[in-house]
Amino acid sequence: MASQHLILSGDIALNPGPDKVENKNATAVKRNKALKCPSGEKAVQINHKRFLCEVCYDQFHAKCTVDGIRPIPGYATEFRHREDIKGGGVVVYIKEDIKYKRRLDIEKLHPDLEHLWLEVPGRNIHSKALVGVMYRSIRMLSTAKWLESLESLLSQLNVAWDGMLILTGDMNIDMLQAENSLTKQYQCILDVFGLHQVIEKPTRVTKSSKTLIDHLITNFPQRIADTGIIPCSIVSDHDGIYASINVRVPRFEARHKYIRDIMSLNESLFIEDFSTLPLSVIAYSDDPDEQLESLNSLFVECLERHAPLRRVRVTRPPAPWMKSANIQTLQKERDHLRHKAHKSDADNGVWTAFRLVRNSLKSAIRSARKALIEKAMSSNKSRNIWRVIHRILKPNPKPLRVDLDELNTHFSTTAERTFEASVVSLSDLTCLTDNLPEQSSNGDQFNLKPVTQEDVFKCIRALRSDCSTGVDNIPARFVKLVAEHLACPLTSIINKCISNAYFPKLWKIARVSPIPKVENLTSNDQLRPISILPVLSKLFEKLVAGQMSEFAERAALLPDRISGFRKGHSTTSVLLGIRDDIRHAMKKREITLMFLVDFSKAFDTICFKSTI
Repeated sequence: MASQHLILSGDIALNPGPDKVENKNATAVKRNKALKCPSGEKAVQINHKRFLCEVCYDQFHAKCTVDGIRPIPGYATEFRHREDIKGGGVVVYIKEDIKYKRRLDIEKLHPDLEHLWLEVPGRNIHSKALVGVMYRSIRMLSTAKWLESLESLLSQLNVAWDGMLILTGDMNIDMLQAENSLTKQYQCILDVFGLHQVIEKPTRVTKSSKTLIDHLITNFPQRIADTGIIPCSIVSDHDGIYASINVRVPRFEARHKYIRDIMSLNESLFIEDFSTLPLSVIAYSDDPDEQLESLNSLFVECLERHAPLRRVRVTRPPAPWMKSANIQTLQKERDHLRHKAHKSDADNGVWTAFRLVRNSLKSAIRSARKALIEKAMSSNKSRNIWRVIHRILKPNPKPLRVDLDELNTHFSTTAERTFEASVVSLSDLTCLTDNLPEQSSNGDQFNLKPVTQEDVFKCIRALRSDCSTGVDNIPARFVKLVAEHLACPLTSIINKCISNAYFPKLWKIARVSPIPKVENLTSNDQLRPISILPVLSKLFEKLVAGQMSEFAERAALLPDRISGFRKGHSTTSVLLGIRDDIRHAMKKREITLMFLVDFSKAFDTICFKSTI
C-alpha cells in the first residue's frame, strides 16, 4: 500500500530529538547552572521543560530558532501567530520533498479562528488534500462563537473543495464524553458535512483523567489506513496523533452485467419481424396471466434474434463521451502511429506525428467529457443531473458482495423488524372492502373504464427509453420501437384485467436493485432497495392512475394544498403556500409553528389494510 504520512501539529508539535542525547544525570547537573550558548543567549524555557539545542547540544536557545519556532532539518515550517494575544499560535511541519501551497485565502475567511491551511497536490488529482490545523482557546473566542465560525468555515469548504479534507489540532473537546452538550454540538456539525473524527485513543492522560481532545477529522475515513498516538511527554502533556493515509486511486473492480447486444441491431428488420409474430394467439385465452405469458414469450424470442442478451465483463467505469466519432478516429490513428513508431527503423518524424496525435486525442477527450458534464448539469431536469453524478462522476469502484437470499429476507421483513408487525392475511385485507356500503347511483361513483388502442399507443410512446428493465427482460427502448404493433394485443390484456379487476402475477414481480447509502458497507441496513417492475406493468398502472386522478380532480376530492403527484403541482406549489401562510400570519401578528415530519421506513411499513 502506497501511503502518505502527515505529521500535523496544533499547539503542540511532534519534534524529533537531536542526534546527541544527554543522560539524565548530566541534564540534572545543567539545570543548576546558568547555561550559555556560544552566542551568549540564555536558555529558553517552554512548557516548564527544557529542549536540547541543536547548535551547542545544550538547552534550547533563542537564537537557535526562527521566529520563535524550533526548526527541524528536512522539514518546512508554516506558522501563524496570534495577532492580539501574546504567545501561542499554530504550526505545521511538513517534509521538504512534499509540495504544498499555503491557503491564506481560507484563513482570511474567518480570521477569528486560530487555524492554518495547506493544499497538498499529491501524486494526482485523486490524492490532493486540503490540510488544516486548528486550536480552540476560549482566550481567543467563546465556545458559542467558535462553533458558529467552525460551522460556517466547513460549509464554505464543503462547496469550494472537492478533494480530501483533513482537519487536525487541539479542539479541547473530549470525544470520550459523548453525552456532553459541547461534544454533541461539535459532533452534530461534523455529521452535517459528512466528516469523521478518526482518533480513538485518549490524547491527554493524567493521574485522574483521560481525555480525547486532539482530533483528526476527514471526509474520507475509508482512506485512513491507520491512526494512533505517540507519547511525547518531553514536549507536552498531550500525546501526538498520527494518521497513515492511502492515496492510491481506488481501482475499478471488474464486474459482470447482462446487456442487449445492439452493435449489429437493424431496427427496421426487428420491427418487420415483430409485425409477423402470431400475436392473435393471445385472444384464444381468457386468463390475463396466460395472455401476458404468451405475449412476453413471443416478444423475448423476437428480441433474442435481433439483440441477444449477453453477459459481459465491465472493467472500467462508464465513459459515454468516448463514443464520439472524432475520438474513435483519433484512437485508431494513434494506435497506427504508435505501432509504426515502435519499429526499430522508425525516424523522428513518425515519433513526432505520434505525439501530436496522442496529445490531440487527450485534448479531445477532456473537451468531450467537459461538454457532456456541462450539458447534463445545465439541464432543468434533476434526474439527468443525478444520473451524471452517480454513474459518471462518482461510480462505485467496488461491486456488491452480499448473499442474495439473506438480502431478500432482510428487505421483505422490514415492517416486522421495525414495528414488530405481523404478516397480514389476504382475508384481512379484503374484509374492509367487502363490508363497504354500496355506491350511490347519483353519478359520483368511480369505475374503471376500458382503455382504447389509441390510449395504449400514446402511453407507450410517452415512455422514457432509459427506463430500467424488469424481470421479463423487455427493455423500454424496444417496446417503443414496436408500439404500433404492440398496442393492439396489450390493449386486449389491459381491458381483460380491468373487467376482471385483476392484476397479473407476472407484473407483481419486481427486480430489486440494492443501492448503497455509504461507500463502505457494514450491514444490510445501509442498502436502499429499489424495486424495478416490468415496463408493460408501468403502462397498466399509468392508464389506471390517469383515470383515478381525472375522477379525483373532477369530483374535487383533494384539497387545493395537496400537491403530491398532481398535474400542475410541484414542491414549488407547497413552498409558495407555506410562504403565503407565514406572511398572512405575520400581518395579523400571529405566531407560526411548522412541524416537518420525516417517517423512517415509511413506504416499507405502510399499513395496507388502512390504505385499502
